Amino acid sequence: MWYVIKNMGYLRFKHIVSNITHRDFDSLKSLRGLGERHGISMTDAQWEEYVWLWYEKLGYAAGVEPALDQTLQTLQNQGLKLGLISNTFLHASSLDRHMDELGLLKYLSPRLYSYQFPFRKPDQRIFRVGAERIGEALPNILYVGDLIKNDIVPTLALGMKAALKRGHSNVGKVVPPGAWEVKTLSELPELIAAHNQSC
Repeated sequence: MWYVIKNMGYLRFKHIVSNITHRDFDSLKSLRGLGERHGISMTDAQWEEYVWLWYEKLGYAAGVEPALDQTLQTLQNQGLKLGLISNTFLHASSLDRHMDELGLLKYLSPRLYSYQFPFRKPDQRIFRVGAERIGEALPNILYVGDLIKNDIVPTLALGMKAALKRGHSNVGKVVPPGAWEVKTLSELPELIAAHNQSC
């Protein structure tokens, strides 16, 4: 029990620090460091499994939009490249494993997790890195997110297109000028097709 309490306290402290510094921490590195200081020795694969067990309950508490895999397949069939940028301290091994189980991982490459960088959204640098990795100029990219401050404002400022996904995080907030608005991701294929036809 004491080990669990120390783990939780340590992670909460790291989370507070990350909010002050605007840099996310690596949960695997942190938990491994704490464990090794207690004399726990495991292989890399075992530490990844340990972090997965720590993440699993949280991961399955979240839900995904119905038929999301079909939506992503439709977008890919339209010739679009799909990627992911996420502010998170959760380790890539857990997030990728979860997305793979949901059948989504194959659609999303590159995947940028903020703990891998010395900056995070809304810092424009992470969007620039994403554009470089997906191999497209900023004006050719549509970024979809649910946070106006972190997702929509910085991408519009970079000259990207932006779509606000409506949800609990933006209830009652006004969509910034120039951004699209969707209630579900399943609206995107038709919206993008209509936009491309009008260009």
